[in-house]
Amino acid sequence: MASQSGSHSEKEWSLRLPGWDFIVKYGPGIAVIVGAAWTVLTWWDQRSEQFRSDEARKTEALQVALRESQKPFLERQLGFYFEAAKVTGTLATRDRQDQEWASARKRFWELYWGELGVVESPEVASAMVAFGQALGDLEKCVNDQNNCHDLQKALTGASITLAHRIRESIETGWGYRLPYVAAKN
Repeated sequence: MASQSGSHSEKEWSLRLPGWDFIVKYGPGIAVIVGAAWTVLTWWDQRSEQFRSDEARKTEALQVALRESQKPFLERQLGFYFEAAKVTGTLATRDRQDQEWASARKRFWELYWGELGVVESPEVASAMVAFGQALGDLEKCVNDQNNCHDLQKALTGASITLAHRIRESIETGWGYRLPYVAAKN
């Protein structure tokens, strides 16, 4: 009779918890599989993150190396750019009778036909051409002994346009944006 009561209580447990047999039989195996899957997914995620981080570091290192290799050129370009901006600013704002204007005019054409052509971007080259055309128109007007005040005034617009193209070229060459400057009137 004792054996009957023992098997009777097992039946009761089976009736009360129908999934208990499944959990007891397969639960440990499922737990091992879920744990293994979680470990693999965690490892894969960490590996992917490490790969992305390594790639970002490599890309940054290549950019730094490229910029460093270009640095002598960029520094030389920067010097000529500042000189061109100064010369065109002088031509746009000084009186034509001023000795400094004559020196600036001479230096502009030296930069135009010489050193600046080696290092300038296409956009700066276009702005230099536009300034050179405006300066040529002014020189022709002066040679014809006309009142050329309006033509010299046109140099200011060409000069500021050149300065903006130079700024954009510097930003591109050096790889970062310069602080915003409000437009001048």
